[in-house]
This record gives sequence, structure tokens and C-alpha cells, in this order.
Amino acid sequence: MVKQRPPGITEFIFSYEMAVLFISGLSNYGMTLYDFNRGTQEDRLAWTWQYGAYLSYRYQVGHRIALYHIGEFFVEVYFQVQGNEVDYVRGFQNLELLAPYLAKVKLPDVSR
Repeated sequence: MVKQRPPGITEFIFSYEMAVLFISGLSNYGMTLYDFNRGTQEDRLAWTWQYGAYLSYRYQVGHRIALYHIGEFFVEVYFQVQGNEVDYVRGFQNLELLAPYLAKVKLPDVSR
């Protein structure tokens, strides 16, 4: 006798498997930084929404810049402060480019 799954279990298992793929860095389905940056801006934005994990944001003159993580690289999406339009989407692996986000990190005082 084969037991059937209750309704909704398939969706849960699929979601769980997708989460495991994301955590293991495979959420970009093998996409490299090179592949990402070769795409059009519309493609890069769609891939960021689909596969990216939002991390933080920062401000630069006239822009709010959102930081995302996809697999083995990071993505910045530059939004116009006025109008919230996307001006630019770029992927990178250079960890030095994360420095502007460090100012937002608050660590508790552990010295005693």
C-alpha cells in the first residue's frame, strides 16, 4: 500500500530543497560572475531578484545601493533616490568593494 502525501507537503519539500541549494551556494545554478556580467542589465536585475539574497544597503550621491549575494559573488543594484528607478546593476567578487557596507555593521562592546 502506497501512502499519499497530504496536500501541501510537496510544496514544503520543494521549498526546503531550494533553501538547501541556496545555502550551499548553488542557487545561481552554476552561473559564474562572468556569465552574470555578460547579461543585459534587465537580465542581471531579474537574476538578482530571482537568486539573490539581500544583505544590506548604502547611500551614494543620488543613489541607494542595495547589496545582494548570489553563489560565489555579490551584486550591487543602484537605485535613483528620486523615483526609485534602477540605474545600474553590477556583480563583483572583490571583497574590498564590501568596505562601504562595514560602517553599517554594529558589534556589541565585549571589552570588560
